[in-house]
Amino acid sequence: MAQGHPQTLEPRDIDFKSGLGISVGLHVALLVVLVVRAVFYPHEALKVQHAIRVDMVALPDKMPQKLPTAPTTAAAPPKPETKPAEPAKPVEPVKPAEAKPKPKLPEPPKKAISLKKEAKNQNAALKRLEAMERLERLNKQEAANEAAQKAAQRAAEVQAAVVKGNVLSAGSSLTGLSKAEHDDYIDSLDSRIKEHWNLPAWLANANLKARVTVYLDSHGVVIKKILAQSSGNAVFNQKCMEAIDQASPFPPPPAKLVNIFAVDGFSVGFPE
Repeated sequence: MAQGHPQTLEPRDIDFKSGLGISVGLHVALLVVLVVRAVFYPHEALKVQHAIRVDMVALPDKMPQKLPTAPTTAAAPPKPETKPAEPAKPVEPVKPAEAKPKPKLPEPPKKAISLKKEAKNQNAALKRLEAMERLERLNKQEAANEAAQKAAQRAAEVQAAVVKGNVLSAGSSLTGLSKAEHDDYIDSLDSRIKEHWNLPAWLANANLKARVTVYLDSHGVVIKKILAQSSGNAVFNQKCMEAIDQASPFPPPPAKLVNIFAVDGFSVGFPE
């Protein structure tokens, strides 16, 4: 080339430089992508899993099967040789099968025997308990009958003492200390009765009311009781009467008030 003129590049040089520039640019871009991914998108830890080794074994070569060749000519089957018949052997008699001894059954454990004994003992104990309960019920029934008879006798005695002819004697008027003693005694009776008064849940919130008049003898035994005010519910009324029966007998009334409680009685309100 002559001096002073710009150097001209051949097409091959131009292609090489442009290719080199593109390669450098792609490498720089890939490096940037890898840096960004490493910083902002950390990859998960490499999980090492157990590998399974499999040994490959070659199968044996398949042997070619020989095809049966068809016979060229049909040969006549050989004639069987005739042999003289052999004399028949005597048949041995069949021996009867020997009877096998029966296996012995295992003896029941001693524990089963003890369980049977325990069951018998329990049944006997239950029977004794039932008999005792029957005797106890009979004794209670006899005691209740005797108490009822005694109460009837006392009531008859009180009636004979109070009744003059066909007219009941009027009770004495209460003033001062007698009135206070009368009220205190009635309060104690009311508290004693309410301790035995229990209502089922379906009656407790029914807002029912009843009143019973109770008559006592000199020993505090109930002579009679009258439903002065009914609640309109038979179960409620029955519970009131049962509470009085369970609380009886009551403490004996004061001597000066015996006539009043036998003739006038006292009133109990439920639930008041």
